[in-house]
Order: sequence, then C-alpha cells, then structure tokens
Amino acid sequence: MRKKITVNKNNLLIRLWNGDVALWKTYWLFSLVSLIWQLPIEIFVPEDDYKIRGVASLLDLSFEIIWFICVWRAANKYFGKIYWYYLSKLSVLAFLIYTCFDVMRYGGLF
Repeated sequence: MRKKITVNKNNLLIRLWNGDVALWKTYWLFSLVSLIWQLPIEIFVPEDDYKIRGVASLLDLSFEIIWFICVWRAANKYFGKIYWYYLSKLSVLAFLIYTCFDVMRYGGLF
C-alpha cells in the first residue's frame, strides 16, 4: 500500500502526485509542459549533437516517469468513460517506452 503524501492540500504538485487532480487536467497539463520543454530542443538542437540530446533525453525520461505515475494514479480515481481510463494509461506508457529508446539512442547504446 502506497503512502499518501500530505503536506499542504493546496499544493498542486502534491495533488498531482497523489492523483487528486482530474484525469484530463493531469494528462493535458503534463502534455503541455512536455511540449514546451521538447519543442525548442527539437527545433534548435541538431540531431547529431549527442551530448545535448542525451542530457535532454535523460531529463525527459525523469519527467515522463513522474507524468506516468501522476496520470496512472489519476486514472485509478477516474469514474468516467472506461476508454479514457485505458487510453490515458496506454498513451503515457507508450511515451515512456519511446523516451527510453530515445535515451538509449542518444546515450550511445544503439
């Protein structure tokens, strides 16, 4: 049984971590932050710059793990249409797997 973090009920990060924010808000908030973070890297950093892309991929992986946990917990508390429950979990899992391969590609493992 996981322990629920309780510091301040108004803290958005803690509410996200505990899955207390609505599923759609959690999913799209993290999606927007991910887009804002990744877009400049994809536009301005050359694909053959493995140092910057490797570090960015590692940071992205840690963000994706947090995103995965928050969306998973929010989906477990979701009582709407069942397909949103499964689609949200499936999509964050797919993003996480893709990012793992990205880390391996820019980390020199492939």
